[in-house]
Amino acid sequence: MQLFTTPIVTLFLLSLQVMAKHTRMIRRRPGNHHPGSGLGGGIIFPFPPESDSTSSRPTVVASSSASTTTSTSLSLDYLTLHNSFRKQYSANPLVWSADLASAAQQWASNCHWGHSTMSYGENIAAGTGGNFTARDAFNMWTSEAPQYNATDPLPSHFTQVVWKATTHVGCAMTNCTGLLGGSEVAQYFVCEYEPAGNVIGNFTHNVQ
Repeated sequence: MQLFTTPIVTLFLLSLQVMAKHTRMIRRRPGNHHPGSGLGGGIIFPFPPESDSTSSRPTVVASSSASTTTSTSLSLDYLTLHNSFRKQYSANPLVWSADLASAAQQWASNCHWGHSTMSYGENIAAGTGGNFTARDAFNMWTSEAPQYNATDPLPSHFTQVVWKATTHVGCAMTNCTGLLGGSEVAQYFVCEYEPAGNVIGNFTHNVQ
Protein backbone atom coordinates (compact mmCIF):
# COMPACT_ATOMS: atom_id res chain seq x y z
CA MET A 1 0.00 0.00 0.00
CA GLN A 2 1.34 3.43 -0.86
CA LEU A 3 1.51 5.81 2.08
CA PHE A 4 1.05 9.53 1.65
CA THR A 5 2.75 11.93 4.00
CA THR A 6 1.08 15.18 2.98
CA PRO A 7 -1.63 16.64 5.23
CA ILE A 8 -5.23 15.86 4.42
CA VAL A 9 -8.41 17.79 4.92
CA THR A 10 -11.95 16.54 5.26
CA LEU A 11 -15.22 18.28 5.72
CA PHE A 12 -18.94 17.82 6.18
CA LEU A 13 -22.10 19.92 6.10
CA LEU A 14 -25.33 19.57 7.96
CA SER A 15 -28.54 21.55 7.94
CA LEU A 16 -31.02 19.59 9.96
CA GLN A 17 -34.00 21.26 8.30
CA VAL A 18 -33.12 19.71 4.97
CA MET A 19 -33.93 16.20 3.81
CA ALA A 20 -30.88 15.83 1.62
CA LYS A 21 -27.76 13.74 1.36
CA HIS A 22 -24.72 14.99 3.23
CA THR A 23 -21.67 15.81 1.20
CA ARG A 24 -18.06 15.03 1.97
CA MET A 25 -14.87 16.23 0.39
CA ILE A 26 -11.47 14.74 1.00
CA ARG A 27 -8.48 16.80 -0.04
CA ARG A 28 -4.79 16.04 0.06
CA ARG A 29 -2.48 19.04 -0.13
CA PRO A 30 -1.48 20.72 -2.34
CA GLY A 31 -4.98 20.33 -3.67
CA ASN A 32 -5.08 16.86 -5.20
CA HIS A 33 -8.27 14.90 -4.61
CA HIS A 34 -7.96 11.47 -3.11
CA PRO A 35 -10.76 8.94 -2.70
CA GLY A 36 -9.88 8.40 0.95
CA SER A 37 -9.20 4.74 1.59
CA GLY A 38 -6.82 2.77 3.75
CA LEU A 39 -4.76 3.85 6.72
CA GLY A 40 -1.48 5.56 7.47
CA GLY A 41 0.42 8.80 6.82
CA GLY A 42 -2.17 11.22 5.48
CA ILE A 43 -4.72 8.65 4.36
CA ILE A 44 -8.15 8.50 5.94
CA PHE A 45 -11.22 6.36 5.65
CA PRO A 46 -14.23 7.84 3.83
CA PHE A 47 -15.85 7.35 7.23
CA PRO A 48 -13.85 7.12 10.44
CA PRO A 49 -13.15 3.53 11.52
CA GLU A 50 -15.45 2.30 14.26
CA SER A 51 -14.26 0.38 17.26
CA ASP A 52 -15.75 -0.97 20.47
CA SER A 53 -12.52 -0.29 22.28
CA THR A 54 -12.58 2.88 24.35
CA SER A 55 -8.79 3.09 24.09
CA SER A 56 -9.01 3.78 20.36
CA ARG A 57 -11.59 6.53 20.56
CA PRO A 58 -10.52 10.07 19.61
CA THR A 59 -9.29 12.19 22.49
CA VAL A 60 -8.78 15.90 23.08
CA VAL A 61 -5.21 17.12 23.02
CA ALA A 62 -4.91 19.01 26.31
CA SER A 63 -1.41 20.42 25.89
CA SER A 64 -2.70 23.94 25.28
CA SER A 65 -5.69 25.90 26.52
CA ALA A 66 -6.13 27.08 22.94
CA SER A 67 -6.99 23.50 22.01
CA THR A 68 -10.52 23.82 23.32
CA THR A 69 -11.32 27.51 23.40
CA THR A 70 -12.43 30.13 20.91
CA SER A 71 -10.39 33.27 21.50
CA THR A 72 -11.61 36.76 20.68
CA SER A 73 -9.14 37.03 17.81
CA LEU A 74 -10.28 33.70 16.39
CA SER A 75 -13.94 34.69 16.59
CA LEU A 76 -13.10 37.84 14.65
CA ASP A 77 -11.32 35.71 12.07
CA TYR A 78 -14.43 33.58 11.62
CA LEU A 79 -16.65 36.65 11.29
CA THR A 80 -14.34 38.41 8.85
CA LEU A 81 -14.11 35.33 6.65
CA HIS A 82 -17.87 34.81 6.60
CA ASN A 83 -18.91 38.42 6.16
CA SER A 84 -16.37 39.29 3.48
CA PHE A 85 -17.55 36.33 1.46
CA ARG A 86 -21.27 36.90 2.13
CA LYS A 87 -20.94 40.46 0.82
CA GLN A 88 -20.20 39.06 -2.63
CA TYR A 89 -23.63 37.42 -2.57
CA SER A 90 -25.60 40.40 -1.24
CA ALA A 91 -26.05 38.70 2.13
CA ASN A 92 -26.03 40.76 5.31
CA PRO A 93 -23.17 40.38 7.78
CA LEU A 94 -23.53 37.67 10.38
CA VAL A 95 -23.50 38.46 14.09
CA TRP A 96 -21.30 36.43 16.41
CA SER A 97 -23.28 34.32 18.88
CA ALA A 98 -21.63 33.21 22.10
CA ASP A 99 -24.35 30.59 22.49
CA LEU A 100 -23.63 29.12 19.06
CA ALA A 101 -19.89 29.23 19.75
CA SER A 102 -20.49 27.37 23.00
CA ALA A 103 -22.57 24.76 21.18
CA ALA A 104 -19.85 24.43 18.53
CA GLN A 105 -17.20 24.03 21.21
CA GLN A 106 -19.23 21.43 23.05
CA TRP A 107 -19.55 19.35 19.91
CA ALA A 108 -15.95 19.83 18.78
CA SER A 109 -14.69 18.82 22.22
CA ASN A 110 -16.36 15.44 21.83
CA CYS A 111 -13.80 14.72 19.10
CA HIS A 112 -16.48 12.81 17.22
CA TRP A 113 -16.19 12.97 13.43
CA GLY A 114 -19.75 13.52 12.36
CA HIS A 115 -22.64 15.86 12.88
CA SER A 116 -24.47 16.79 16.01
CA THR A 117 -28.22 16.47 16.48
CA MET A 118 -28.65 20.16 17.24
CA SER A 119 -31.21 22.18 15.32
CA TYR A 120 -28.67 24.61 13.88
CA GLY A 121 -27.09 24.67 10.47
CA GLU A 122 -23.66 23.11 10.83
CA ASN A 123 -20.39 23.03 8.88
CA ILE A 124 -17.50 20.91 10.10
CA ALA A 125 -13.99 20.43 8.79
CA ALA A 126 -10.84 18.71 9.99
CA GLY A 127 -7.28 18.59 8.78
CA THR A 128 -4.01 17.05 9.86
CA GLY A 129 -0.48 18.32 9.52
CA GLY A 130 -0.56 20.86 12.34
CA ASN A 131 -1.15 23.87 10.11
CA PHE A 132 -4.83 23.53 9.19
CA THR A 133 -6.44 26.86 10.08
CA ALA A 134 -9.89 28.43 10.24
CA ARG A 135 -9.18 29.99 6.85
CA ASP A 136 -8.35 26.58 5.40
CA ALA A 137 -11.63 25.17 6.70
CA PHE A 138 -13.57 28.15 5.38
CA ASN A 139 -11.87 28.03 1.98
CA MET A 140 -12.81 24.38 1.68
CA TRP A 141 -16.46 25.19 2.29
CA THR A 142 -16.58 28.10 -0.13
CA SER A 143 -14.59 26.30 -2.84
CA GLU A 144 -17.90 24.68 -3.77
CA ALA A 145 -19.25 28.00 -5.11
CA PRO A 146 -18.43 27.29 -8.79
CA GLN A 147 -20.46 24.08 -8.63
CA TYR A 148 -23.64 25.85 -7.50
CA ASN A 149 -26.38 25.75 -10.12
CA ALA A 150 -29.21 28.21 -9.47
CA THR A 151 -31.55 26.33 -11.79
CA ASP A 152 -30.99 23.07 -9.92
CA PRO A 153 -29.82 24.12 -6.45
CA LEU A 154 -28.33 21.60 -4.08
CA PRO A 155 -27.41 22.16 -0.42
CA SER A 156 -23.73 22.55 0.26
CA HIS A 157 -21.24 24.06 2.67
CA PHE A 158 -21.08 27.10 0.40
CA THR A 159 -24.83 27.69 0.40
CA GLN A 160 -24.96 27.61 4.20
CA VAL A 161 -22.19 30.19 4.39
CA VAL A 162 -24.01 32.67 2.12
CA TRP A 163 -27.60 31.83 3.13
CA LYS A 164 -29.35 35.22 3.46
CA ALA A 165 -31.80 34.22 6.17
CA THR A 166 -29.00 33.09 8.46
CA THR A 167 -28.17 35.90 10.88
CA HIS A 168 -25.86 34.43 13.53
CA VAL A 169 -22.80 32.20 13.63
CA GLY A 170 -20.59 30.69 16.29
CA CYS A 171 -17.51 28.55 15.71
CA ALA A 172 -14.89 26.63 17.65
CA MET A 173 -11.85 24.42 17.18
CA THR A 174 -10.44 21.48 19.10
CA ASN A 175 -7.23 19.51 18.54
CA CYS A 176 -8.18 15.83 18.52
CA THR A 177 -5.99 12.75 18.41
CA GLY A 178 -7.38 9.91 16.31
CA LEU A 179 -10.30 11.91 14.90
CA LEU A 180 -9.61 10.77 11.35
CA GLY A 181 -8.12 7.42 12.23
CA GLY A 182 -4.57 6.61 13.20
CA SER A 183 -2.68 8.58 15.82
CA GLU A 184 -2.33 11.94 14.10
CA VAL A 185 -3.62 15.12 15.70
CA ALA A 186 -6.36 16.81 13.68
CA GLN A 187 -7.60 20.36 13.96
CA TYR A 188 -11.39 19.99 14.19
CA PHE A 189 -13.44 23.06 13.24
CA VAL A 190 -17.17 23.40 13.86
CA CYS A 191 -19.44 26.31 12.89
CA GLU A 192 -23.09 26.52 13.94
CA TYR A 193 -25.56 28.76 12.09
CA GLU A 194 -28.94 30.19 13.06
CA PRO A 195 -31.46 30.17 11.53
CA ALA A 196 -30.27 27.10 9.67
CA GLY A 197 -29.86 27.44 5.91
CA ASN A 198 -30.23 25.01 3.02
CA VAL A 199 -34.00 24.82 3.32
CA ILE A 200 -35.38 23.08 0.25
CA GLY A 201 -37.56 25.44 -1.78
CA ASN A 202 -35.92 28.60 -0.43
CA PHE A 203 -32.70 28.71 -2.42
CA THR A 204 -33.81 31.35 -4.94
CA HIS A 205 -34.24 34.03 -2.30
CA ASN A 206 -31.30 33.04 -0.14
CA VAL A 207 -28.44 32.31 -2.53
CA GLN A 208 -27.84 35.03 -5.09
